[in-house]
Amino acid sequence: MLRLFKKKMQNNQGQSLVEFSLVVPILFTLIFGIMDFWQLLYHLQVVNTAAREGARRAITQGDLAQVTSVVKRFDPSLNVTMIYDPVLPSPTAIPATGTLVTVQVTKSVEFLTPLNVLFPSNPYPVAGRCIMTF
Repeated sequence: MLRLFKKKMQNNQGQSLVEFSLVVPILFTLIFGIMDFWQLLYHLQVVNTAAREGARRAITQGDLAQVTSVVKRFDPSLNVTMIYDPVLPSPTAIPATGTLVTVQVTKSVEFLTPLNVLFPSNPYPVAGRCIMTF
């Protein structure tokens, strides 16, 4: 009886290799999915912080070139738009007190894993917006 049990145990040597080959793709997808999620959160935080700092510069000096330079310090690939409400009559006009300035910053984030089920567009657009008053 003991010999039969030992012989049966010796024939199961390839079982662990098969189990490993079935589990590894799922494990790697999970690990890289977690890395993609944290990368997305990181870029979302950078975009929001850049928009806030750009809006601060816009209410103190109000020049699009200076706002863009402040935002580009965070990441050179960021896109910046700045809108005044009410609209200024000329680009060199000084905004009145109570004028709203909106700074919107966008970036495209590419994922490592093919998460097309959760995020159908790759690269995924990330946007941050900040509104401040003069």
